[in-house]
Amino acid sequence: MAAFGRLKRLGAPVAIAASVFGLLQPVQPERMDVVHIAQIELGSTDWRTYQDDALCYHEPKKLAWCGLYTLWAFHQAELAQDWCWKPGLGYLYRLPRLQRGQLPEPADVAYFAKPYQHHALVEWVSPDGTTVGLLNGNSTGGRVARSVRPLTDATAYYSTAPIFATAAQ
Repeated sequence: MAAFGRLKRLGAPVAIAASVFGLLQPVQPERMDVVHIAQIELGSTDWRTYQDDALCYHEPKKLAWCGLYTLWAFHQAELAQDWCWKPGLGYLYRLPRLQRGQLPEPADVAYFAKPYQHHALVEWVSPDGTTVGLLNGNSTGGRVARSVRPLTDATAYYSTAPIFATAAQ
């Protein structure tokens, strides 16, 4: 498993991301670290890496790994290191659910209850707040892939702000 550690904190990547994705406001560099780590994995089918990192125990059989991938990205950014995926619970129970009308930010987690209880990392939100770019583990073909969806398609969005607040202390 590759250990990325903290990425360099430069203003340029954040400015580039803001201009490319049309973000509404500047994004915390730490959030972009997580997004960048997740982006590096685009095309990966290496479910074992995400599963071995995010579970609290060893599981020899392959699990649905979309949520494991999102938690793995935080771990690689040296965040939420003591958080583990709990079967039947995941890890979103530790995070606040955004209220209707609140826009997610990059590195927040989108949750889709149907049809697959899917988790995805928010990559960007359109300037008009109607569309979201997502980084999906266990996507079509069992790989990490991007998708663009209407913001309202997700069942819920979870704020990862507490993860970043804890890291700042």
